[in-house]
Amino acid sequence: MSELLRVRGTEMHDKPCIKTPDGNSALTYGELDRAASAFAARLQERKCRAGDRVILGLSNTPDFFVALFGCFRGGLIAVPVDANLAIDELQVIVNHAQPAAIIAGDGTESRFKSLRVDCEVLTLEEDGRERATATYEKGLPENPALLLYTSGTTGDPKGVLYSHATLLRKIESIRQCFGFDESYTSLCLLPTHFGHGLICNSLATFGYGGTLVITPPFNLDLLRQLWSILNRNRVNTFSSVPTVVRLLLQYAANRDAGTACPSLKFVTCASAPLRPEEVEAFQHHFNVPLLNCYGLTETCGWIACSPNSSDRNLASVGKALDCEIRAFDPNGEPLKPGEKGELRVRGPSVMVGYYKHSNVSGTVAQDGWLATGDVGEVDESGAVFLHSRVKEIIIRAGKNVYPAEVDSVLLSHPEVADACTVGLEDQLLGEAVAACVVRRDGSALSEIALIDYVRGRLINYKCPQRILFMERIPKTSRGKVNRSKLRSLFEGQ
Repeated sequence: MSELLRVRGTEMHDKPCIKTPDGNSALTYGELDRAASAFAARLQERKCRAGDRVILGLSNTPDFFVALFGCFRGGLIAVPVDANLAIDELQVIVNHAQPAAIIAGDGTESRFKSLRVDCEVLTLEEDGRERATATYEKGLPENPALLLYTSGTTGDPKGVLYSHATLLRKIESIRQCFGFDESYTSLCLLPTHFGHGLICNSLATFGYGGTLVITPPFNLDLLRQLWSILNRNRVNTFSSVPTVVRLLLQYAANRDAGTACPSLKFVTCASAPLRPEEVEAFQHHFNVPLLNCYGLTETCGWIACSPNSSDRNLASVGKALDCEIRAFDPNGEPLKPGEKGELRVRGPSVMVGYYKHSNVSGTVAQDGWLATGDVGEVDESGAVFLHSRVKEIIIRAGKNVYPAEVDSVLLSHPEVADACTVGLEDQLLGEAVAACVVRRDGSALSEIALIDYVRGRLINYKCPQRILFMERIPKTSRGKVNRSKLRSLFEGQ
């Protein structure tokens, strides 16, 4: 990855590499190359050595990429984290990663210094960008480069380690899939501390020599400014999550102007299920293709991508990207095309195991298949369809209820803005179906009316018995929901 930047810095010295939302060039490729060397030199002065871990707590800034490529250049392992995690959550990651240094961002230095750590907490501002260059640690492509932690929705987060070769192959496969070249300008509005925003959006842009416009992670202020940012920077593509898509549709529904960007060629969406109706609504309203993608932290990002073609199946998350994807039954036997089971993936981007836990049973089989934990199917054409997480399946009186299917029906109601279905303990039936629902502004939709609506569209055992209305459904910075935590909201109701 360091060599990739060195080549870009030489061949595209004066080309804008990273821009800020106001359209100003924060760093050219040449400037990023020099700044990365300077920062690597600083880390080496602090006794950081090849193979050491360095935690990066300054997401979504130009300086984040200086620190990231500085780690690559010094042969260090970069560990991007969400600095807004609870202190206890940060402590778990620090204890596991055992970093040689922590790089804090604006306003986060005190949080990291409050942790129990055996290393320095540094900021980029102390350094400036004009320093002696580092001893260049070229290393081997197979050497570790990046350590990302899973969201931890089923327990403590696990660290997934990527090599330089894995990252390079993934960003090249993304370039080939979508036909990217150096003429593209990409926007990143997703957090750079997880794979979707970092690898599939940002590093992929540097891989094809494009220009990256970096914003703070998506929030309501950005929602109001997004289309002006896109137009000002002549953005050609950006990636999103379903929550972003839904908010854009809600915001645009009340506004007829300011929601067009002639330069925009397509938008990608991943990290959670997206309904075909939402894809159609987005494409109709904004006149730009919305392409479903699918990936995991354990696979270095996307393993399936939708083609940018008008005849693609909007219910599919696309076809396998540089890998194999198949559905398996509970006994580990492969299923026929169109049969529903747990999806498994095999290919060059699949991890060999979790950091410090290389032999995690049931995750990666001896033949290389990674159990994704997702229920889905692969049709005869190779199109992949998602239905639910294995552990999220609700079993009511011996019958499987897929939360995503119930969510889809709830979201189809014109007065529902967001919904999440969970299973509650039921002494008679095993589990009962319940749902957390966010009503649209001004709606007085009742629990009875919404349950009746669902009953008209699903068989009775799949219908919610209880609905809890709330102002918003809590999501992580990755746009994901921890359904197990939502169950506690029903206690005492």
